[in-house]
Amino acid sequence: MPEYLSLYHEEDIPRISSKGAKKRIDGESSLLELCRKNYDKLSSYEQDEIEYNYACILILYYFELGDIENYRKNYSIITKIHPFSKRTNYIRYIILKKKIKKNLNKFKRKDKNE
Repeated sequence: MPEYLSLYHEEDIPRISSKGAKKRIDGESSLLELCRKNYDKLSSYEQDEIEYNYACILILYYFELGDIENYRKNYSIITKIHPFSKRTNYIRYIILKKKIKKNLNKFKRKDKNE
């Protein structure tokens, strides 16, 4: 095409609302299962990359929902496959930021009640 017909912008990590997190988990999990059905056509490297990419998406949804078991499962996947990648470190940063914000809100509520 000689000219751009549209612009598309995608964040590294999507913003998440807890209301839609369950639906997003269901959708991403369905796509992951579809990929897994075709793993016999892929190399082990390609399989790992698929698992890593979906874990990077799902981990934040599980964190938002407070689903610790699935959060830890996906954290284990991303740190096993790419422990020090830029994306893994960015996810660590996002989660740490969310934990700090959550704790600060607890302190603010505690101060208001005293």
